[in-house]
Amino acid sequence: MIPKILTKLKSGFKRFNSVKKYINDATINSTVDSDNGSGFKAFFGSIRFKLLASLVSMIVLMLLIFGINVFVESVNNKINGKMQNEMNLLSLTEDVHFNIINTDDTGSWYLLSRNFEYYTKYQLSIRNVNDLLKELEKYPNLSKNDLESIESFKNEWTAYQTEKKETLELFRKGQVEEARVKYTEVPTSTLLDKFIPIIEKVNANIVKYEKEMEQNKKKGKLLTMSALVISIIAAVFIQLVLGFLIVRPIILIGSQLKEISEGEGDLTKQIEFKSSGEIKTLVISFNKMLENLRILIKEISSSTDQVAASANQLSASAEQSTMATEHISSMVGQVSVGSEQQVQSINDGVMALNDFTSTVDLISSLTEEVSTHVIKTSEDAESGGQTLGKVSSQMDSINVTVTSLSEIIKGLGDRSKEIENITKAITDISSQTNLLSLNAAIEAARAGEHGRGFAVVADEVRKLADQSAKSAKQITNLVKTIQQETFQAVATMQNTIKEVENGLITVNEASKSFKAINQSIEGVVGQIQQVSSAVINITEGTKQLVTTIEPVKDIAQDTSFGMQEVSSSTEEQLATMQEISLSSNALAVLADDLQKSIGKFKF
Repeated sequence: MIPKILTKLKSGFKRFNSVKKYINDATINSTVDSDNGSGFKAFFGSIRFKLLASLVSMIVLMLLIFGINVFVESVNNKINGKMQNEMNLLSLTEDVHFNIINTDDTGSWYLLSRNFEYYTKYQLSIRNVNDLLKELEKYPNLSKNDLESIESFKNEWTAYQTEKKETLELFRKGQVEEARVKYTEVPTSTLLDKFIPIIEKVNANIVKYEKEMEQNKKKGKLLTMSALVISIIAAVFIQLVLGFLIVRPIILIGSQLKEISEGEGDLTKQIEFKSSGEIKTLVISFNKMLENLRILIKEISSSTDQVAASANQLSASAEQSTMATEHISSMVGQVSVGSEQQVQSINDGVMALNDFTSTVDLISSLTEEVSTHVIKTSEDAESGGQTLGKVSSQMDSINVTVTSLSEIIKGLGDRSKEIENITKAITDISSQTNLLSLNAAIEAARAGEHGRGFAVVADEVRKLADQSAKSAKQITNLVKTIQQETFQAVATMQNTIKEVENGLITVNEASKSFKAINQSIEGVVGQIQQVSSAVINITEGTKQLVTTIEPVKDIAQDTSFGMQEVSSSTEEQLATMQEISLSSNALAVLADDLQKSIGKFKF
């Protein structure tokens, strides 16, 4: 029963696909037909041309605004260059004016103060004026009148220099008062009055250029604003035209599509709009689509009843198959659960044995390490005992050496006492010798000239006696120091002997302790070796047990996997049948809804 229903559904879908293909072919043919009539006429009527024309118009207007700005900027730059040239010329003329005034001032101060430094400044100002006038003559872009004015002023300046030079010659000749009077008779203001017109003309040119630049800026702003207003008006006009030519047919198509989407459209209604290009193609394609849609709805309406009946039969068959599949799935699920529990139990046992084996292996490795460390400790203890024996022998030798050294130091103390006695005797002898030399000196003094040589000898003897007394005193001090240090050394040696004896006792006790430790370690080594052999036996037993359980675990896993696959297959079949049942019910509902929806259209 189900195969027959599926066959009917497939035939219905094939019919639907054929109708859909028909619609697509019709749409493509309409587009091709519209394109066949294209050419220059179609291009000029297309949306692409309209948008391109709009874009080109805006670009032209923007280029116009840009050209106006560039032109205004170019004119301003030229005027600015001229004004900068006049500013430099003004600076040059002002420098000439300043140096002329400075020439008059420094010359006056020179005549009043007779300070030659002012004369040097005077000469420097004259050179500056001459250099500036030469530079002024070579300045570019000067008119003929300007050059004539400069040449006239230069002649006046030469005459001014000559008169001032004659005045200074009188001053150097000693005619001071006459020179001062004559210097004032040649006023600088007269010369400056002839130079001021040049400066005023330069200032007038600067003011003129500033006004021209300002007027040019105003004209540029006016032209820019005019072009901007024209651009805005043109843009608005172009957008309105494009809106009428492009948007209106789209609005008509959109309104009819809205009626169709709401389920109450008139499929017999056609759009009529005279246009060309893409809009014409769009209108033709839309009208063709309505025609194809009307044909499609007729085909769907005739097939909907058959689809609904087939869907009801398919739903009944799917429900019967679903009940049988659910029973099989429940049985397979119970078996699968039992298999999974069995596999889980075996896995838990294998994991426990593996953990136990790992623990035993760890114990075995630890016992081996402990045995190695204990043997090493025993060897170290034995070596330590031998070392303590050597230390004990060495301490005995040190005790003997320190005792001998103590006796030697005591003998040194006795010898120092003998040296002290000898130094006392030397001191006494030097005192007596000193007295004898004093007596000899007294006798030599009594003898007069005959005893002078004897007096010299007596004086030398007295000096030797003094030196002997001093040396004996130093020896006595050294001997006392040696005696003190000897007593301290003897006391230190006695303390050292006591410490050495205590060290011998401690070393002997440590040697006994090392022997006892060595005996205990030997007993521990034997016990650890017994534990290690027992652990090895346990490890081999657990490995055999794991090897025995592995095949059982594999069989249980294979059984569980097989039952899971069977359960999955039955569940998939059950889900498929349920989906078929739901799909058939939904298909029946959709067929009814589709029939109702189609009934709303007029075709």
